[in-house]
Amino acid sequence: MNQQSSMIKPEQCPGYEGCKAPICPLSNTFQKATWFNGESICQARAYRRERWRISQRRIERNAKDRETCFTVAMLSAVRQVRGGMVGLPPEDVIDTERVKAWIRQRSGCASLNEKGSESAINKNLKPPGPMVKASQKELFLIGG
Repeated sequence: MNQQSSMIKPEQCPGYEGCKAPICPLSNTFQKATWFNGESICQARAYRRERWRISQRRIERNAKDRETCFTVAMLSAVRQVRGGMVGLPPEDVIDTERVKAWIRQRSGCASLNEKGSESAINKNLKPPGPMVKASQKELFLIGG
């Protein structure tokens, strides 16, 4: 979390009393909370750039599965969201080894920077190889 978000108090959050978001950064159970696609998302402006919240928005827009859930740690590890994105069944979220395995599986992708966009340093882009000009004889042999 950034400096600004850790300083917010429940009374400063405009929707704290009536908020239905299962993952609330002001809650004591924040790290253990689970979220299903389709449930409410924290509306506090102070948290709009947090990786877990950005992932929730992306999952809400792109993923179709609503039977599996995500924890804050899982949402923070998500680097790319596609239509086939699935979390873990609710009974597996309790098992920390299953959660760690899910996170490890997704942490090999490019990381997000603070703004939530992909970092160019971590894209692992390979420069194109040297251009080799083929002779007429070689083009004839390969059918070109």
